Amino acid sequence: MNTHLPSTKNLQAFLATAEHLNFTHAAQSLNMTQGAISRQIQSLEELIGVSLFFRQARGLSLTPEGSKFVPLAEDILLRMRNAMLEVAERSNRIKLNAPSCVTSWLLPRLMSFQQHYPDIEVELTSSIKHQILPNFDTFDLVIVYGKPAQSLSVTQHVLFDEMLTPICSPELWNKVMEDNWQDADLAKFTWLHADIEQRDWKLWLNKGG
Repeated sequence: MNTHLPSTKNLQAFLATAEHLNFTHAAQSLNMTQGAISRQIQSLEELIGVSLFFRQARGLSLTPEGSKFVPLAEDILLRMRNAMLEVAERSNRIKLNAPSCVTSWLLPRLMSFQQHYPDIEVELTSSIKHQILPNFDTFDLVIVYGKPAQSLSVTQHVLFDEMLTPICSPELWNKVMEDNWQDADLAKFTWLHADIEQRDWKLWLNKGG
C-alpha cells in the first residue's frame, strides 16, 4: 500500500479536470499548461493505483473510481482551507480568562494593549468565582488568584500581591473599645473570608498573638 499522500496541486488538477473533462480547459482555469495538468493527473493516478479518467478520442470521462474520488478530494481541500483559516485567526486572537474581582484593574490595561496592538483581538471570559482553575485547552492566558502552581509546566508571572486588612463598622469598634472585649468575643460575630480555605483570619490572629 502506498503511504504517500497526494499534493494539493494533484487534487486541484484532478478537480478542475473532473469539472471540465478537458485538459486544456482545466489548465486554463488553474493558469497552468496542458502538459502540467496531464502530469499532475498521471502522478495522482500512479499514487492511488487506479485510473481516474477514461481517455478517449472524443474526450475525457470519469471512471467509477474517479467519480467516487471527486467528493473526497473536495472534502480534503475544504478541510485544509478551513484549517489554514482557523490557524490564521487564532494567531491574531488571545483568549483570556480572569476572575471578575480583577476586572477594574484589567480593563484599562486591555484598552491600552489594544491601542498598541490593534491587529490582535483579545477575547475575555470573566468568571464570578474568586478562584478559578487554569484551563489551557480553552484559553491562552489565565489570571488566577492564589499562589503560583508548582506542578504546571507553563510560564507564570505574579501580577501583584494582595494585602488584606480586618475591618468593622465604626459603631462596632466603639462598642468593642467601651466594653473592653476579649479575643474570644469575636467568635460571636459572622466573619467574612477572602477565600474558601479561610486562612486569612488565622494568619492575622497568629500574627497578632
